[in-house]
Amino acid sequence: MFTSGNPDLQSLMQLLDAAQMGWWKADFRTGELHFSDYIVSLLGLSSNRAAIGELMPLTREDYRKRIHNEFLSLKVGNHFDETFPLVLPEGEVWIHAQLVRKQSDSQQGIKLFGYLQRVPVADRKEADILTLESNYYATLRENKHMDELLDHLPIGYFRIRLLYDDNGRATDYLFLSVNQTAQQILGVDAADYLDKTAREIDLPVDQHIDELAAIGLGDYKMDQWHAAKTGRYCRSFLYNTPNDATEIVILILDITDVVTAHQALDEKEKLLRNVIQNAPIGIEIYDRTGHLVDINARDLEMFGVTDPAGIRGLSIFDNPNFSAEIKDCIREGRGTDFTTRYDFSKARSYYDTSRSGYIDWTARIRCLYNDTGEITHYLLINIDNTELRQTQDRLTEFEALFRLISEYAQVGYTNYNLCNKKGYAQSVWLRNYGEPDTADIGDVIGKYRRVHPDDRTELLHRLAQFESGEIQSASVSCRVLHDDGRTT
Repeated sequence: MFTSGNPDLQSLMQLLDAAQMGWWKADFRTGELHFSDYIVSLLGLSSNRAAIGELMPLTREDYRKRIHNEFLSLKVGNHFDETFPLVLPEGEVWIHAQLVRKQSDSQQGIKLFGYLQRVPVADRKEADILTLESNYYATLRENKHMDELLDHLPIGYFRIRLLYDDNGRATDYLFLSVNQTAQQILGVDAADYLDKTAREIDLPVDQHIDELAAIGLGDYKMDQWHAAKTGRYCRSFLYNTPNDATEIVILILDITDVVTAHQALDEKEKLLRNVIQNAPIGIEIYDRTGHLVDINARDLEMFGVTDPAGIRGLSIFDNPNFSAEIKDCIREGRGTDFTTRYDFSKARSYYDTSRSGYIDWTARIRCLYNDTGEITHYLLINIDNTELRQTQDRLTEFEALFRLISEYAQVGYTNYNLCNKKGYAQSVWLRNYGEPDTADIGDVIGKYRRVHPDDRTELLHRLAQFESGEIQSASVSCRVLHDDGRTT
């Protein structure tokens, strides 16, 4: 029967014929069915080829529509396992047809391969029993495939069965399945769980058994917790399977990276908020529509606001101390800096303030963007320059007064850097050395071209002592020779 260790095709066909079994192929693209010789002989066909649907009239009428629909549903489905009668010229025969393989390709279309076998049944009851047995073994194969699939899921998977006492109260549960990912996330071994109850492995059953039993048929529950053994943060999804009220599936997702990222972001946000709240400058944050969402303590103090809740939501475009040009810059998404006088009498129509009068105000407006370049917020930085301006004014007044006195008393001063030979000299000082008001200080100190030669030596000696650090102060009288012949 066999040669060279390989089955002989003709012998195999004889075995199939003896088992009253043949093969069939279907091509949905061409709409054709192909049969083995056994099926051709069984059905009394004239050819090994027929159109899909051509043989449906052979199916007994009460089965015809269902079998036709089940077969055509293979365009989207993958299961066909039916036992049904055919009405042939020699009488009624029962056959069992099953899909073995399906191939779907964008170029070739959908192709099917299966077998057809004549079965020794006499009525519908026996046929249904045969179909149930076939479906049972098919279900076992599918469950085995599903178990393998679940074992390699990237999320943790537990399946448990609730156990009840005589009064119908849930008292424990049995572990039915634990996949590899769940073992990795929780740091457990499946052998310690499978076919064991929660109480057997010392789990705190009484703390959560009522919550598990409360999950209704087809209902679900979500929870977030920390796995102490592995230090992983987890989110679990528990649901009651639709077909069995005692069975609960627990899916576990490892969210450690997400939680850690949120914690780091929260810490940075708290640090940033702390910096903003304690900054010595006023800070205001507006949303993309220009409405105030946050403000720091210095800003509240600067503008005399006691209740921050009363000003949240104010529009930056309603601020009467902003010019129309500044508001246009904000609308156009352009940052701007400006310095002006802030008038609290205008601000009273905008918000309640305890301050009055004016402050010298410097403001900086910046637009904040998201990853796609869209404006999300406006940042307004406020600086009160009133004290600085007052100090500058007093200094200006003092300089003007000192200049007036020095002009009157003919007392000049200079500030000179011995290292880079640069500095500043008052015009009176230059004139006292016989130099014009436009003279460079570097052309005077160290040269003393207008000083009497007998006195110049003393000045240069003193200058050398200053440069070497020998002296910190000195007083020298010298004669200055002017162009008009005067000596002072």
